Amino acid sequence: MRTAIFLFFVIVTATNSIANETSTEALILEDIAIVDVETGKIVKPRSILLEHGRVVEVADSPSPDWPGAQRPDVAGLFLSPALYDAHVHLFDERDLQMYALSGIQAVRNMDGWPWHLSVRDQNSESESPRARFITVGSQLQLPDIETADDALERISQERNTGYDWVKLYDDLPSAALAGLATQRDYFVTGHLPSNVPVPEVLQFGVLDDIAHAEELTHALGGDYPEGEPGLDALAQDMLESGTALTTTLVNNRMIADQLADFEANLNRPEVAYAPPLLQAFWRSPINPWSAPHDAESVARVDRQVHSLMSLTAGLHKRGVALLAGSDAPNPTTVPAYSLYQELSLLVEAGLTPAQALQTATISAADRLEPGQHMARIEAGASANFILSRKNPLEDIAVLQEFEALVIDGNWFTRQQTDDQREQLRIAYERDLEVLSGFAPDSPAGVFEAIEASSNKPAISAEGLTSLVWFYMKIGNLEAASTVAERLVQMYPSPGSQAISTYIDGRIGD
Repeated sequence: MRTAIFLFFVIVTATNSIANETSTEALILEDIAIVDVETGKIVKPRSILLEHGRVVEVADSPSPDWPGAQRPDVAGLFLSPALYDAHVHLFDERDLQMYALSGIQAVRNMDGWPWHLSVRDQNSESESPRARFITVGSQLQLPDIETADDALERISQERNTGYDWVKLYDDLPSAALAGLATQRDYFVTGHLPSNVPVPEVLQFGVLDDIAHAEELTHALGGDYPEGEPGLDALAQDMLESGTALTTTLVNNRMIADQLADFEANLNRPEVAYAPPLLQAFWRSPINPWSAPHDAESVARVDRQVHSLMSLTAGLHKRGVALLAGSDAPNPTTVPAYSLYQELSLLVEAGLTPAQALQTATISAADRLEPGQHMARIEAGASANFILSRKNPLEDIAVLQEFEALVIDGNWFTRQQTDDQREQLRIAYERDLEVLSGFAPDSPAGVFEAIEASSNKPAISAEGLTSLVWFYMKIGNLEAASTVAERLVQMYPSPGSQAISTYIDGRIGD
């Protein structure tokens, strides 16, 4: 097991060549309106010098001392910081390119394996844009974590291995939380343990953020009174403990929409831009939302979505920090596209566009990458921006209709980002021809499709690797091992061998 983990750190895998390269060429943006996400106001048109992926200077007009640089015509446009998605699950590393090409500069992966560390650590070596990648480790839960010592030992292991965050899960006991509370020089996200009262969990001060709005629904009317008094008390406990809420409203909206009209939901144009394996899973019988439901069930889920929106807005009104998260790619929650839907839902819930934008910029950046000067437009800040024709503080939807992006100091027109996203869609479509044979119990259908395909190779390394990790996620280690062996056969490299070795080690455990 330790050997397998070590391999992931010393080997550069050869399963992908897409990534994030900081620009060394200067870029000047003249006469552009700045969206100040901290004040929620528009700053009069300014000129900005970008170099080496950072903001060098913001001034009323270009200085004679500024170097020769690329100067695209941006007069009259609005400049906003690129976004963060605080809750995603990564199975296909090509998602990171899709995020970057959609104006999302960083994501936090909520269920990590050593492969995720290799993806994170290779980001800076790639040739094409990729979102920065932050990852939790494996979930802390029973039966592995029962005592304070168990919790502290796991934390130590994960920190030494290199994970960025710790994730708690549903069934962690009170004793483990007490242990975590004794040592707080790490970041913790996750679920509220179902067997510990919410006020007690918050009093430990362990959670930096709660992973879903729905985690709090059982607290009101249970651990807290119903209605406004309960919200007051819950918000006060969250404020005192410094606990934020990651929203994930869109995931619940997609559940409701699938129940209401499954085919219409699956036939949305953006679904073609989701990872091919996930598209196959969404259309399979193991998607729990694919089965027909009666009208009352559909109405009940829709009411739950609006209840979550009300809860989220109520906590925000009382000062609780919100982090925008999508929980992509849960069924039909499409990476990148879903974050924009999340922001629209927050506005629908009652936040202003400026407040919603804060949840995906400074609020998320300051918690996910503290001290790194992200999601701002000022000297020293990271040069990752969205340029829109209209003011996003009046209509949050205009961000998704961006005119151009700056990604790590590099200039991308809308046509360039659309072209690259289209290339990904075509690659996904080809992989989907094989991955449509996916079944949870065995990869036999996929292997048959590989053999029958006239394409050479029949599937990309990224697509096959995603199948490995999906089988890991659903607990079918034997299938994961079999697919990993096929990955080594089709794409022999130290990286693919490391994946196979790691999974065989898990089976041995």
